[in-house]
Amino acid sequence: MQVGICTPLKGIDAARAAGFDYVELSTTEVAGLSEADFESAAAHVRQVGLPAPAANLFLPATLKVTGPDINRDEQDRYVRNAFARLSRLGTGILVFGSGGARRVPDGFAKDEAFKQLVEFGRRIAPEARRHNITIAIEPLRREETNIINSAAEGLELVNAINDPGFQLMIDFYHLASEHEDPAIVMRAREHLRHLHMANPRGRVFPLAWDEYEYAPFFANLRMIGYDKRISVEASTKDFASEAPRAIALALALGIALAGVWSASRPDTETTGAAAERRKLIARRDRLLNDIVRLDHDRRAGRVDDIRYATRREQLIAALEPLYGALDSA
Repeated sequence: MQVGICTPLKGIDAARAAGFDYVELSTTEVAGLSEADFESAAAHVRQVGLPAPAANLFLPATLKVTGPDINRDEQDRYVRNAFARLSRLGTGILVFGSGGARRVPDGFAKDEAFKQLVEFGRRIAPEARRHNITIAIEPLRREETNIINSAAEGLELVNAINDPGFQLMIDFYHLASEHEDPAIVMRAREHLRHLHMANPRGRVFPLAWDEYEYAPFFANLRMIGYDKRISVEASTKDFASEAPRAIALALALGIALAGVWSASRPDTETTGAAAERRKLIARRDRLLNDIVRLDHDRRAGRVDDIRYATRREQLIAALEPLYGALDSA
């Protein structure tokens, strides 16, 4: 699993220095650039060498896709330009959150708004596929929009559109905010294409196992064999310090998933079994700390890119069988 960061264009260099595998850029920012500024931005992305396989912030709030004032011609012009530019950046997943654009106006029927979203999805998905892009609807909490607030509702939209170019993503922050059952992951397994991650307590960088109940959600991801990307979409007051810790936690959750759950359950086993599990947990924590230190060393220039990649791969390889042992311990 790869760990990325949602960032504007100006954050690409910091993202690479922190050790993220990729960046998830803002579509509205990319689409809104002049031709000259876009060419300059695309050149900078290539120069930094950090992939941009995902993008979010699909539509500006002023480009309505529900309600009585939608303008299909304006939608199509914006979408064609956005797809063409994202394709040049190598983007393959486009997160469709855009709470303002899809917010249903007061007095407008929700069932009619849902039909408008279906029509919009069916219209743009073939164009997305032509650019090797998959649109992934993002369920958002009620504070940010009033339609498609749960992954279950997102899945309903995906099924109604019925196009391989229009799929589902889940943002753990929104799922937790809406108190949705993590078991939805099992139902969505055929359509889940991307994830966002934040500590729901403050929408900040995820840093520690015990800061929130991550285990049920990630256990379900393990059961469906999810091995795609996860982007950190959160705030931090100390990016340089907290980014490597967030990467390490996300990697560990991606590797462990159900193992996290088993490793954190109460000690009800025999003394010998409990002692063995404590040893495994201690070794896990040492390896995670090694990943964090490795990221710090890379940012400080003490480790070059080749040594960094080799050592990181070794640490992740060491974690995988460890979590297998924790699962059965």
